[in-house]
Amino acid sequence: MANPTAILVVGGTADDVARLERAAPAGLVGGGVERVASANAALARLLTHPPGIILIVGRLPDMTLSDLCSRLKQDPLLAGIPVLAVGTPGAEGKGEPPVVGADGMVCGALDSPDVQSVLAALLRFKRRFDDQIRREKALETVLRQRTSDLWAVEERCRILVENSPDAIFVEAEDGTVLDVNPEACRLQGLKRTELIGRNVTDLVPPEDVEQVRAGFSRWFTGETKEVEGFSWDPGGRRIPVEIRGSIIQHEGRRAAILHVRDITNRKRAEAEQSRLELRFRKLVEQIPAITYVYDFAAKRTSYISPQVEFLLGFTPEVWVADPDLWLRQIHAEDRERVRRAILDKHDRTHEPFAVEYRATTADGRMLWISNHGVYLQDAEAEHCVLQGVMMELTERREAEEALRTSREQLAHAQKMEAVGRLSGGIAHDFNNMLTAILGYGQLINADPSLPATLKGDLAEILRAAERAEGLVKQLLSFSRHTPVEKEPLDVNDAVRSMDRLLRRTLGKDIEIVSLPDDAPCLVEGDTGRISQALMNLAVHARDAMPKGGTLTISTGVLLVDEAFALAHPVLHPGPHVRIEVADTGPDLTAEELRGIFEPFSSVRTKGRGNGLGLTVVHSIATSLGGFVEAESAPGRGTRFLLYFPHRPDLLVATPEPGDVTGGAETILVVDDERGVRHLASRMLRSAGYAVTEAAGGVEALHLFEHEPDRFGLVLTDIVMPQMSGLELVQRIRALRPSARAMCMTGYMHEPATEENGGGPRLRILQKPFTRGALLFQIRQALDGVEPEESEA
Repeated sequence: MANPTAILVVGGTADDVARLERAAPAGLVGGGVERVASANAALARLLTHPPGIILIVGRLPDMTLSDLCSRLKQDPLLAGIPVLAVGTPGAEGKGEPPVVGADGMVCGALDSPDVQSVLAALLRFKRRFDDQIRREKALETVLRQRTSDLWAVEERCRILVENSPDAIFVEAEDGTVLDVNPEACRLQGLKRTELIGRNVTDLVPPEDVEQVRAGFSRWFTGETKEVEGFSWDPGGRRIPVEIRGSIIQHEGRRAAILHVRDITNRKRAEAEQSRLELRFRKLVEQIPAITYVYDFAAKRTSYISPQVEFLLGFTPEVWVADPDLWLRQIHAEDRERVRRAILDKHDRTHEPFAVEYRATTADGRMLWISNHGVYLQDAEAEHCVLQGVMMELTERREAEEALRTSREQLAHAQKMEAVGRLSGGIAHDFNNMLTAILGYGQLINADPSLPATLKGDLAEILRAAERAEGLVKQLLSFSRHTPVEKEPLDVNDAVRSMDRLLRRTLGKDIEIVSLPDDAPCLVEGDTGRISQALMNLAVHARDAMPKGGTLTISTGVLLVDEAFALAHPVLHPGPHVRIEVADTGPDLTAEELRGIFEPFSSVRTKGRGNGLGLTVVHSIATSLGGFVEAESAPGRGTRFLLYFPHRPDLLVATPEPGDVTGGAETILVVDDERGVRHLASRMLRSAGYAVTEAAGGVEALHLFEHEPDRFGLVLTDIVMPQMSGLELVQRIRALRPSARAMCMTGYMHEPATEENGGGPRLRILQKPFTRGALLFQIRQALDGVEPEESEA
């Protein structure tokens, strides 16, 4: 801000001031002119209102001009104000002393040109001086601020350096340590004064000295910016460090500032991570599964474990190099399903997946694969990757298939068991009825008074009942599950007996041609099982000929030579009976023939039976010591050949019982079927026996308890309500251990293995029976003859 007073006039007169104001330009006295009469008045005025310039006019009453000037120049606040001494004209020659301390001196009136010129020069000088002072003050202010800022920065740097977690070394080009921070002292285990002046080679392990000395200059050439190495403390401990450096000026010379970080913990963590990665890799590469990583951005497998070579036959390098290999190896029927399960799920939800499919190995084998995967965000790649595990589950699939087959077989077996039980119950009732029909028919036929015209009709009735008896026995043989009962058997008889049943079973569309051999074809076998094998083969042939055809069953005896036995290890050289069952259905391929006897083979499961028929045939042939094979030729259909060892030595005549001697013993007949009970009683009475009848086991036991010594034999049915025949025998023998008993049954004959009270073995009489068979068995039992296996 400008001073209110531009010129202060000390001394002179008011008239002088007026002349000055008139003569001076407006710019010169723009701040105004003020006058004081004395020096002291001027000093007082200057303390509060310093002017732009001071004019001392003439002599002052209270102080010389030199003294006033001295006083003004000694005051720091006033020393910068220009002082002009103005003398009166002609004063130079009057001996006035010169003014000391004034910035200028001029003689003349205040409105004279000389005075005005000097005054203008002093004012210009004053303005420039003031401007310079202001600039200096401004510069001084900036300097003070910059200095303050530098001190603040230096303080911050000092704090940062002293508190840095890194050790900081300032080192000269020759490796001399110029300065360090506290962390450097801690790292090296030395004081600051002990570190400064040392060479860098003193701070590294001895084995690294030459390498450090040779490479230290690279910090100053810029070749090295960062390096890892080792530091060395007085205790001889090697300290892994990371060093980053830059070049600075230190006390007028180039120096390297090195930030040294102790990376012991990092190295330990890296070592632990490497150890864990190695352990994980070993684990991954040892488990029986393929681990892989698929990169969706690159559309290729970025990693796959070595197991891929063991399981699929491709090296990891081949697998990774071919992006489409994994998809090509998937079975064509599964490929689209797998692609949708993996790729589409990635596109939509990124949810984990699990999929099973078939894959082809490098050598063409087909395996079942279970593929489990998760979608992960790769932090480094910044996109999604698929990480998964592929495991082979061929064995599990085969086991599951075997289990499914076993369950189906079990279900079928249970169904057959249920059919067997149902058949047994029905057969029991049928046999009871057939017993009455045959028995009473035989009694009527034995009556000599029967008219001849009725004998023919009665013979037809008896023949029909006998055929019904045979059918019931055949049905029971198909549904029973008993151990094989081998006995002398002519397979020709089995073929003949099956002929009528097969014609009814297969229908009119199938022509049946039976060609039994003229000579006996004797084997040691089981009639029921042979019949079941023939039935199964016939049903298979019918299924193979849905539009009709011809089924041919033939028998014969052939000699198996060494070559044929060698090709069929089950057989031994020698005579064998062969049963051939041939159809005119479509021929089978070699592959179908190889698996034809396996459960649920494709040859038989597509609309052809239950898938177990031919397996049962194979089982029957094996259980009887034989062998079965299938042959097929284009245009000739399929034929099945069953081979069994020929046993002509087993030919034994089985005589029918002739006239059997009766007796006088008392027999207790027990059966819940009234017709069968009365028939047996009548037959026994006709042979002289005394008979007591009981309608059930409870009634029979009551009779026996009252008269245990009366009855020579108890003839009882096995299956009865309330108390079975076997339980009755046990209860009777508990009362009298020597009591004789015999059972009759309408079920399939089986060996009696139940407990019977510890007495003689039980005879089993199969219903329906003839009078001769009944009397023969009764007499044998009363006479204490032990039954054969086939009779018990």
